[in-house]
Amino acid sequence: LLPVDLTIENDVIIAGTLDNVSQRTETVDETQETEFLHLTFGGEWDVSDRLQLSTLLGYSEVEENELRRTYVFANEGQFNFDLSRDLEFVTFQGTDLDYLDPAEFTADQLRFRPRDSESDEFSIQIDGEYALDGVITAVKGGLRYADTSANQVRGEIRPAFDLSFADVATPLNIENFLDDAPSGTVRNFLITDIGLGRSLLLPDGQDVPTDSNGTFEISETITSGYLQADYAFDLGGVPVDGNIGVRIVETDQTSDGFQIIDGTPGSVSINNTYTDTLPSLNLRAEVAEDLFVRFAANQAMARPTFGEISPGLVIQPTNLVASGGNPGLDPFRANQYDLGVEWYFADEALISATVYYKDIESFISSVTAQEVLTGTNLVNDNGENVSGSTFDVTRPVNGDSGELYG
Repeated sequence: LLPVDLTIENDVIIAGTLDNVSQRTETVDETQETEFLHLTFGGEWDVSDRLQLSTLLGYSEVEENELRRTYVFANEGQFNFDLSRDLEFVTFQGTDLDYLDPAEFTADQLRFRPRDSESDEFSIQIDGEYALDGVITAVKGGLRYADTSANQVRGEIRPAFDLSFADVATPLNIENFLDDAPSGTVRNFLITDIGLGRSLLLPDGQDVPTDSNGTFEISETITSGYLQADYAFDLGGVPVDGNIGVRIVETDQTSDGFQIIDGTPGSVSINNTYTDTLPSLNLRAEVAEDLFVRFAANQAMARPTFGEISPGLVIQPTNLVASGGNPGLDPFRANQYDLGVEWYFADEALISATVYYKDIESFISSVTAQEVLTGTNLVNDNGENVSGSTFDVTRPVNGDSGELYG
């Protein structure tokens, strides 16, 4: 960009003229198909008056097919802008540019980007409960196993073209578009006709190579078991009840894909396995009629999403930025404490207050670092191949510990 004339007030640019500005009409045509299947089967068995067993089996799968077509026509020249009248609406106009004349725009870019993904999960859960007499009123336990997998294949081509914009242009037709804008605001534009774009520029059946940066497969198995005791007793005439228990969870994750190491993309398979022991205690005491005090303490964990542990990257070649996952990411873990008071002073009426404290072992945060990225179709909006350039890459990491209370 070359400034030709600028108006500055209080060290802020509020108007001006710039040269070598690329004004583009970019039309995105995106279609997405999703198929979803979910099956569950469950049963309960009263073995005796005291013993109950239940089981639950589940299976689900999701398949997504996405196709994104992008059509870009551009005009390069001078550009006038004015912020002095209304900060919400920028008054702008290309110098001697008629936005409704397709002859003013030339062929710039085509992008044909398919993305296919699949995921499935199988799970089985068995629970049991045995009723008792005395302070311990029931003992509960169970086992659960879940096997989940997800994969994504992404590709992109940017074929060259020289078709006239006049052959595919159509007016942007949005009712009441920018009606609130001040006079002088450009309201009318040309876009690419979707039907003509598909038939003349980007028809179905394109031969698209796989983009290694956007292709990955993740598998995760979770094996867990729990044991819990329910209790109830009087303490100095105060009824007390609640439960105490522990859950043990083993997580085994494997992320397969491509990562750029020392500037070179290569296939990787990264395994991350961890086991968590999660105790919990819940207590309720009726200290007076309709007045309850509650206390809870537990250790909790939350696994990162598949997107956060994916080895793939989403790259923006024009801005030289990218974002990706971290296959070695550990879960969010915290020790949690809650203390509350509840007063049921009338039917369906309640006044309550709660204080809480969370000792967080590790937040999941984001870090941006510079990395040299290479790959196919790393082409910016000026048509320049930026493969091998330095990008600002943002990934999730396990951050510092912290406290949260209120």
